[in-house]
Amino acid sequence: MRILITGSSGFVGRYILKELLKKKAAITLLIRNNSEKKFSFNIDDVNKIFIDDLFNKDVNWWLKILRNIDCVVHAAWYVVPKNYINSEKNYECLNGSLNMLKAMQILKINYFVGLGTCYEYDFRFSNNIIKTSTPLNPKSPYTIAKVSLLNYLKKLEKTSDFKFAWCRIFYIFGEGEDERRLIPYIHRNLIRSKKVKIKNGNFIRDYISVEKAGKLIAEIAYNSNFGEFNICSGEGKLIKNIALDLATKYNKTHLIEFEDSKKIESEPLKIVGDPPKIMISN
Repeated sequence: MRILITGSSGFVGRYILKELLKKKAAITLLIRNNSEKKFSFNIDDVNKIFIDDLFNKDVNWWLKILRNIDCVVHAAWYVVPKNYINSEKNYECLNGSLNMLKAMQILKINYFVGLGTCYEYDFRFSNNIIKTSTPLNPKSPYTIAKVSLLNYLKKLEKTSDFKFAWCRIFYIFGEGEDERRLIPYIHRNLIRSKKVKIKNGNFIRDYISVEKAGKLIAEIAYNSNFGEFNICSGEGKLIKNIALDLATKYNKTHLIEFEDSKKIESEPLKIVGDPPKIMISN
Protein backbone atom coordinates (compact mmCIF):
# COMPACT_ATOMS: atom_id res chain seq x y z
CA MET A 1 0.00 0.00 0.00
CA ARG A 2 1.27 3.46 -0.94
CA ILE A 3 0.33 5.79 1.91
CA LEU A 4 0.61 9.56 2.13
CA ILE A 5 0.67 10.92 5.69
CA THR A 6 0.03 14.51 6.72
CA GLY A 7 0.93 15.76 10.19
CA SER A 8 3.57 13.05 10.70
CA SER A 9 5.72 15.35 12.85
CA GLY A 10 2.84 16.03 15.24
CA PHE A 11 2.21 14.38 18.61
CA VAL A 12 -0.06 11.61 17.27
CA GLY A 13 1.26 11.59 13.70
CA ARG A 14 4.76 10.56 14.76
CA TYR A 15 3.44 7.39 16.38
CA ILE A 16 1.21 6.54 13.42
CA LEU A 17 4.22 6.87 11.13
CA LYS A 18 6.44 4.83 13.44
CA GLU A 19 3.97 1.93 13.38
CA LEU A 20 3.39 2.07 9.62
CA LEU A 21 7.15 1.98 9.06
CA LYS A 22 7.24 -1.33 10.94
CA LYS A 23 4.70 -2.69 8.45
CA LYS A 24 6.97 -1.86 5.50
CA ALA A 25 4.35 0.33 3.84
CA ALA A 26 5.50 2.62 1.02
CA ILE A 27 5.19 6.01 2.69
CA THR A 28 5.24 9.60 1.48
CA LEU A 29 5.29 12.38 4.06
CA LEU A 30 4.02 15.91 3.66
CA ILE A 31 5.98 17.76 6.31
CA ARG A 32 6.76 21.34 7.16
CA ASN A 33 10.19 22.72 6.44
CA ASN A 34 12.65 22.03 9.30
CA SER A 35 10.34 19.45 10.93
CA GLU A 36 12.71 16.49 10.57
CA LYS A 37 14.32 17.28 13.93
CA LYS A 38 11.05 16.25 15.64
CA PHE A 39 11.55 12.58 14.74
CA SER A 40 13.36 10.34 17.22
CA PHE A 41 13.60 7.52 14.65
CA ASN A 42 15.12 7.18 11.20
CA ILE A 43 13.05 8.44 8.27
CA ASP A 44 15.89 8.61 5.72
CA ASP A 45 14.27 5.97 3.49
CA VAL A 46 10.87 7.68 3.41
CA ASN A 47 9.79 9.89 0.52
CA LYS A 48 9.43 13.42 1.89
CA ILE A 49 7.72 16.46 0.40
CA PHE A 50 8.53 19.67 2.27
CA ILE A 51 5.88 22.38 2.36
CA ASP A 52 5.06 25.61 4.15
CA ASP A 53 1.33 25.09 4.71
CA LEU A 54 -0.66 22.21 3.22
CA PHE A 55 -3.96 23.89 4.02
CA ASN A 56 -3.49 26.70 1.51
CA LYS A 57 -3.04 24.36 -1.47
CA ASP A 58 -5.59 24.15 -4.25
CA VAL A 59 -6.97 21.07 -5.98
CA ASN A 60 -4.45 21.24 -8.84
CA TRP A 61 -1.56 21.14 -6.37
CA TRP A 62 -3.05 18.08 -4.69
CA LEU A 63 -3.55 16.36 -8.04
CA LYS A 64 0.21 16.44 -8.56
CA ILE A 65 1.05 15.31 -5.02
CA LEU A 66 -1.43 12.44 -4.81
CA ARG A 67 -0.60 10.61 -8.01
CA ASN A 68 0.37 6.98 -7.32
CA ILE A 69 -1.04 7.14 -3.78
CA ASP A 70 -3.50 4.47 -2.52
CA CYS A 71 -4.41 5.90 0.87
CA VAL A 72 -4.18 9.22 2.75
CA VAL A 73 -3.74 9.30 6.53
CA HIS A 74 -4.65 12.86 7.45
CA ALA A 75 -3.21 13.67 10.87
CA ALA A 76 -2.51 17.35 10.24
CA TRP A 77 -4.63 20.08 11.82
CA TYR A 78 -4.19 23.28 13.82
CA VAL A 79 -3.95 22.10 17.44
CA VAL A 80 -2.08 24.73 19.46
CA PRO A 81 -3.18 24.14 23.10
CA LYS A 82 -5.67 26.65 24.53
CA ASN A 83 -6.09 28.29 21.10
CA TYR A 84 -7.27 25.64 18.68
CA ILE A 85 -10.78 24.98 20.01
CA ASN A 86 -12.15 28.40 19.01
CA SER A 87 -9.63 29.39 16.35
CA GLU A 88 -10.75 30.50 12.90
CA LYS A 89 -7.83 28.44 11.58
CA ASN A 90 -10.10 25.41 11.90
CA TYR A 91 -11.98 26.59 8.83
CA GLU A 92 -8.72 27.00 6.93
CA CYS A 93 -7.90 23.40 7.85
CA LEU A 94 -11.35 22.30 6.69
CA ASN A 95 -11.09 24.08 3.33
CA GLY A 96 -7.61 22.70 2.71
CA SER A 97 -8.76 19.20 3.60
CA LEU A 98 -11.71 19.46 1.22
CA ASN A 99 -9.36 20.42 -1.62
CA MET A 100 -7.34 17.31 -0.88
CA LEU A 101 -10.47 15.13 -0.93
CA LYS A 102 -11.64 16.64 -4.21
CA ALA A 103 -8.29 15.69 -5.76
CA MET A 104 -8.59 12.19 -4.31
CA GLN A 105 -12.01 11.88 -5.91
CA ILE A 106 -10.66 12.92 -9.32
CA LEU A 107 -7.77 10.47 -9.03
CA LYS A 108 -10.08 7.72 -7.72
CA ILE A 109 -8.12 7.25 -4.51
CA ASN A 110 -10.72 5.39 -2.52
CA TYR A 111 -9.44 5.19 1.05
CA PHE A 112 -8.92 7.95 3.61
CA VAL A 113 -8.12 7.95 7.35
CA GLY A 114 -9.05 11.08 9.30
CA LEU A 115 -8.61 12.06 12.93
CA GLY A 116 -11.56 13.38 14.88
CA THR A 117 -12.22 14.06 18.55
CA CYS A 118 -14.49 12.75 21.29
CA TYR A 119 -15.81 16.30 21.63
CA GLU A 120 -17.82 15.80 18.47
CA TYR A 121 -20.27 13.78 20.57
CA ASP A 122 -23.36 15.01 22.37
CA PHE A 123 -22.43 14.00 25.90
CA ARG A 124 -26.04 14.22 27.04
CA PHE A 125 -26.71 10.93 25.24
CA SER A 126 -23.58 9.03 26.22
CA ASN A 127 -25.16 6.89 28.97
CA ASN A 128 -21.75 6.80 30.70
CA ILE A 129 -20.06 4.98 27.79
CA ILE A 130 -19.64 6.83 24.52
CA LYS A 131 -20.22 4.63 21.48
CA THR A 132 -19.72 5.54 17.85
CA SER A 133 -23.52 5.46 17.59
CA THR A 134 -23.82 8.26 20.16
CA PRO A 135 -25.35 11.37 18.50
CA LEU A 136 -23.03 14.21 17.54
CA ASN A 137 -23.36 17.82 18.67
CA PRO A 138 -20.38 19.94 17.55
CA LYS A 139 -20.33 23.37 19.16
CA SER A 140 -16.87 24.89 18.75
CA PRO A 141 -15.12 25.92 15.52
CA TYR A 142 -12.83 22.91 16.03
CA THR A 143 -15.58 20.31 16.32
CA ILE A 144 -17.80 21.97 13.70
CA ALA A 145 -14.94 21.86 11.19
CA LYS A 146 -14.17 18.22 12.03
CA VAL A 147 -17.79 17.11 11.69
CA SER A 148 -18.13 19.08 8.45
CA LEU A 149 -15.20 17.10 7.07
CA LEU A 150 -16.80 13.88 8.32
CA ASN A 151 -20.07 14.75 6.59
CA TYR A 152 -18.23 15.31 3.31
CA LEU A 153 -16.59 11.90 3.69
CA LYS A 154 -20.02 10.33 4.21
CA LYS A 155 -21.27 12.04 1.07
CA LEU A 156 -18.35 10.62 -0.94
CA GLU A 157 -19.01 7.17 0.48
CA LYS A 158 -22.64 7.25 -0.63
CA THR A 159 -21.91 8.41 -4.17
CA SER A 160 -18.81 6.36 -5.08
CA ASP A 161 -16.61 3.41 -4.12
CA PHE A 162 -14.93 5.63 -1.55
CA LYS A 163 -14.29 4.28 1.98
CA PHE A 164 -12.93 6.03 5.06
CA ALA A 165 -11.99 5.52 8.69
CA TRP A 166 -12.81 8.30 11.16
CA CYS A 167 -10.75 7.93 14.34
CA ARG A 168 -12.09 9.99 17.24
CA ILE A 169 -9.28 10.51 19.71
CA PHE A 170 -10.09 10.77 23.41
CA TYR A 171 -7.45 11.83 25.98
CA ILE A 172 -3.88 11.01 25.07
CA PHE A 173 -0.58 11.26 26.88
CA GLY A 174 3.02 10.26 26.32
CA GLU A 175 6.44 11.26 25.11
CA GLY A 176 6.41 14.37 22.94
CA GLU A 177 3.26 15.81 24.49
CA ASP A 178 2.97 19.60 24.55
CA GLU A 179 4.14 20.88 27.93
CA ARG A 180 1.00 23.00 28.30
CA ARG A 181 -1.19 19.92 28.62
CA LEU A 182 -2.24 18.43 31.97
CA ILE A 183 0.15 15.52 32.49
CA PRO A 184 3.32 17.38 31.35
CA TYR A 185 2.26 20.26 33.63
CA ILE A 186 2.05 17.88 36.60
CA HIS A 187 5.42 16.30 35.84
CA ARG A 188 7.11 19.67 35.32
CA ASN A 189 5.90 21.15 38.58
CA LEU A 190 6.70 18.03 40.59
CA ILE A 191 10.24 17.92 39.22
CA ARG A 192 10.65 21.55 40.30
CA SER A 193 8.96 20.90 43.66
CA LYS A 194 6.28 23.44 42.80
CA LYS A 195 2.61 23.29 43.73
CA VAL A 196 0.33 21.48 41.28
CA LYS A 197 -3.13 23.04 41.11
CA ILE A 198 -5.79 20.66 39.84
CA LYS A 199 -9.18 21.88 38.69
CA ASN A 200 -12.13 19.53 38.32
CA GLY A 201 -10.37 16.68 40.06
CA ASN A 202 -13.68 14.82 40.26
CA PHE A 203 -13.88 14.52 36.46
CA ILE A 204 -13.46 11.02 35.04
CA ARG A 205 -11.57 10.85 31.76
CA ASP A 206 -10.55 8.10 29.35
CA TYR A 207 -6.79 8.38 28.82
CA ILE A 208 -4.85 6.30 26.31
CA SER A 209 -1.12 6.41 25.65
CA VAL A 210 -0.18 8.10 22.39
CA GLU A 211 1.86 5.01 21.55
CA LYS A 212 -1.20 2.76 21.72
CA ALA A 213 -3.32 5.35 19.91
CA GLY A 214 -0.76 5.41 17.10
CA LYS A 215 -0.78 1.62 16.90
CA LEU A 216 -4.57 1.49 16.68
CA ILE A 217 -4.76 4.10 13.93
CA ALA A 218 -1.89 2.52 11.99
CA GLU A 219 -3.58 -0.88 12.21
CA ILE A 220 -6.86 0.58 10.98
CA ALA A 221 -5.10 2.29 8.06
CA TYR A 222 -2.88 -0.61 7.04
CA ASN A 223 -5.80 -3.05 6.95
CA SER A 224 -8.12 -0.56 5.24
CA ASN A 225 -10.71 -0.83 7.99
CA PHE A 226 -13.54 1.60 7.43
CA GLY A 227 -16.14 3.21 9.63
CA GLU A 228 -16.03 5.31 12.79
CA PHE A 229 -13.73 4.36 15.68
CA ASN A 230 -13.15 5.61 19.21
CA ILE A 231 -9.42 5.81 19.94
CA CYS A 232 -9.61 5.28 23.66
CA SER A 233 -8.83 2.80 26.44
CA GLY A 234 -12.39 2.12 27.54
CA GLU A 235 -11.37 2.88 31.13
CA GLY A 236 -12.07 6.02 33.10
CA LYS A 237 -9.91 7.52 35.80
CA LEU A 238 -10.45 10.42 38.18
CA ILE A 239 -8.29 13.43 37.33
CA LYS A 240 -7.37 13.75 41.01
CA ASN A 241 -6.16 10.15 41.08
CA ILE A 242 -4.03 10.71 37.98
CA ALA A 243 -2.36 13.64 39.75
CA LEU A 244 -1.91 11.76 43.02
CA ASP A 245 -0.50 8.66 41.29
CA LEU A 246 2.13 10.77 39.53
CA ALA A 247 2.94 12.64 42.73
CA THR A 248 3.37 9.35 44.59
CA LYS A 249 6.12 8.34 42.17
CA TYR A 250 7.95 11.54 43.07
CA ASN A 251 7.08 11.16 46.78
CA LYS A 252 5.53 14.64 46.58
CA THR A 253 1.80 14.18 47.13
CA HIS A 254 1.89 17.21 49.45
CA LEU A 255 2.35 19.42 46.39
CA ILE A 256 -1.04 18.54 44.90
CA GLU A 257 -3.72 21.14 45.54
CA PHE A 258 -7.32 20.63 44.46
CA GLU A 259 -9.37 23.68 43.56
CA ASP A 260 -13.14 23.75 43.88
CA SER A 261 -14.71 22.22 40.81
CA LYS A 262 -16.95 24.48 38.77
CA LYS A 263 -19.81 23.11 36.76
CA ILE A 264 -19.15 23.49 33.04
CA GLU A 265 -22.18 22.80 30.86
CA SER A 266 -20.14 21.35 27.99
CA GLU A 267 -18.00 19.21 30.30
CA PRO A 268 -19.71 16.16 31.78
CA LEU A 269 -18.29 14.50 34.86
CA LYS A 270 -17.51 11.33 32.90
CA ILE A 271 -16.09 10.92 29.40
CA VAL A 272 -15.28 7.27 28.69
CA GLY A 273 -15.38 5.67 25.27
CA ASP A 274 -16.16 2.26 23.83
CA PRO A 275 -12.83 1.17 22.27
CA PRO A 276 -12.55 -0.45 18.84
CA LYS A 277 -12.25 -4.20 18.53
CA ILE A 278 -9.01 -3.98 16.58
CA MET A 279 -6.28 -6.57 17.06
CA ILE A 280 -2.85 -4.93 17.16
CA SER A 281 -0.22 -7.08 15.47
CA ASN A 282 3.37 -7.09 16.72
